[in-house]
Amino acid sequence: MYTIPIMDNIRREYEEFQLRTIEFEHLGLYSNESELFAVVKYSNEAERELLERTYEEFRALASPPFSIVNCLDNSMKKVPLRTVNERIRQNGEGYTHNEAAQVLNLHIPKKYHPFHFDFKWGTNIFKLTVRRELSVDEKSEIQLICEAAGFEGYDYQFEVDSDIKDYPGVIDFKPNVSNNLILISSGLVSNQYSTIVLEQLEEDEDFWLTNRYKVFSGEIEGRSSLLPEGFRSSHQSCFVDASVFPRQNLRNYLTLYRQVIIALPMSGMSNSNSFFNSFQISKFEMQELISRGRLRFVVPQSIVRYDNQLMSDILSVDRNALIFSRRLAASTLNGIQKRTRFLGYSFSGDAQQEFIRPLVSSSNPTLRHLAKLVARQWADFEYVINREGATSVYKAGLAGFATLLASGDSARLAPEIHTAASSFEFSQGLGAHHVPFDSEKYSEINSCQLVTSLYNGVKPVSDGLMESQLETLLGAILAVNNDMSILSLDDELSEIHDDRIADIIARYSSLTSEELEKELYVINKQIRSIERSEDKLSRFDLKGFLPALVGAGAALGLFGPQGAVVGGLVPFGVWLLNYLCVNASSVSNSHIFTKLNSINHGASEDIVLLHNYQKTFKSLSN
Repeated sequence: MYTIPIMDNIRREYEEFQLRTIEFEHLGLYSNESELFAVVKYSNEAERELLERTYEEFRALASPPFSIVNCLDNSMKKVPLRTVNERIRQNGEGYTHNEAAQVLNLHIPKKYHPFHFDFKWGTNIFKLTVRRELSVDEKSEIQLICEAAGFEGYDYQFEVDSDIKDYPGVIDFKPNVSNNLILISSGLVSNQYSTIVLEQLEEDEDFWLTNRYKVFSGEIEGRSSLLPEGFRSSHQSCFVDASVFPRQNLRNYLTLYRQVIIALPMSGMSNSNSFFNSFQISKFEMQELISRGRLRFVVPQSIVRYDNQLMSDILSVDRNALIFSRRLAASTLNGIQKRTRFLGYSFSGDAQQEFIRPLVSSSNPTLRHLAKLVARQWADFEYVINREGATSVYKAGLAGFATLLASGDSARLAPEIHTAASSFEFSQGLGAHHVPFDSEKYSEINSCQLVTSLYNGVKPVSDGLMESQLETLLGAILAVNNDMSILSLDDELSEIHDDRIADIIARYSSLTSEELEKELYVINKQIRSIERSEDKLSRFDLKGFLPALVGAGAALGLFGPQGAVVGGLVPFGVWLLNYLCVNASSVSNSHIFTKLNSINHGASEDIVLLHNYQKTFKSLSN
């Protein structure tokens, strides 16, 4: 009845029609060989008119319409909806010319660039114009590639024009215009970025084309196969989104986490030209921390929004220290899938209806709202993620539901919640703790807490860690001096770092100023007690006479509670712990040592840990 491209578009529009009108029971798309019918159970003429108005809101002008009816007859045969693979490949998508250009330049190998293209439903011809004559095998290769990209069923024709000019190789980003979130193909910015940046971007594109079916269908078990080795740290890491707002001194984050993952600032933002000033580091320090595995970076949006020199400086140290939007999208989508168990997956149109119908029929209004949100997401989430990458993955998560639950004007709150949800979901996909932006003028804390509450099982440590308090807390509790050399700081942290420190600081960040003052008094009092004890113990040595003294002391019962020194003598075990603390930091900073030392000093493990940090930072400041 119609060509494959036209039928693909009709099937896509019918699937959207179903998802936009989930309050009605849909029986399917049918054909009687001459007409198409959407069979929907409606009760009266007013409902039928509502269905038709909804359909006309998004139907492509050149697309043959289907008729909306409420009953079947024997002449009708059901039309199968798109498969999961067809949805992922975007069969039937109504692209703009700019969108189609990005898709084709992404898929068609660069050896065939530059090229011109045109395709029409009316003629069913897909015309590709290239610079040179192509062999039969090359034409077959290009046709197969285009069909795999969703342009299936056309009559492919190839023409030659040796005068086709090279692509300019430069794309000027224009803010506040439509389509400015589209991911730009590497073939279109060849003169705009360094070779090392372009090579990494091409790797990101190849990764997506190879893995997107597995990503959307949920066939990938975990993020280890999605992220490069440098992002697979077994230790605690944190994610800091510096895309728009300037963030804090990098020393604050490095003190608490083994690895800090930063979303690079976008060009044109107030912090883009002051990246190093914002984090209070130099280029040399950044590169050294990258080489140590302490810093990693992500680029969530199209490459044209980021500084070439900064990305080149990062990649010149470690090719695995920075990932682009598509890899980030894949890991983020995987995180959403694992947390929600139903969002972020591609399903066929029939499977979507099987899931949504029970929710729509529920007497629970929350479930009915959830059904509408899920339907809205399923209508186009593969399309927007293929098109825009990580920046639009939030549309596949729980941001919409969080907006619905937020009090007040949901339309006003939506951008704030979506931004916070996006950063949170990035961190979830990266396996990192999220540090929300938090300042006196604006804070993401409340929005992030709302989103976090919807994801069951999310690591809670960052919930109470308020960025605006970090510098004060780290200075008061750990004696961190933010003017100290960051590399010297990192040298010492590599010896004493303990993943528990972030949890400890988070607990104090939720206290009022009065409560914190009392806690700091108790902490410092206990730490001074430990310091006095260590000062006494440091006078002993293990040369010749100490074993005799220890033995005599034991025989005479001269040791007090927890091994305290009595009469100038000290138990061997207590001395040994102190000796390790002074002379063998790799041993003394283990969990076992911390536990034993806490018993020895009659203090909690947290206090011992804080004391170790304070001692280290004070020595650096002297």
